[in-house]
Amino acid sequence: MTEQADSKLSVTEIQAIFDRSPFIGWLGLKVVSLDHERREIKVRMGMRPELERRPGTRQFHGGPIAAFIDVVGDFAIGMLVGGGVPTMNFRTDYLRPAIG
Repeated sequence: MTEQADSKLSVTEIQAIFDRSPFIGWLGLKVVSLDHERREIKVRMGMRPELERRPGTRQFHGGPIAAFIDVVGDFAIGMLVGGGVPTMNFRTDYLRPAIG
């Protein structure tokens, strides 16, 4: 969400931003729902072999999980401040495998 947003983006507009980005498009992120009043965005990243930790395990590799957190977190913060923000810092502790 690098563009400044004077008005609230719709699901379609956010999905178009995702689809225009070579990396986010490759991750296959899909906006499931958006509720500006509740300040909530739901996004899905489907499992596919290129995102697996090891072939056949259906366990997500940590890299795609971190990218998912970064992208969706940016849009969640953008909903609050009215535009995109750079990632300053984030940490992810992997407690168990994310499967499927």
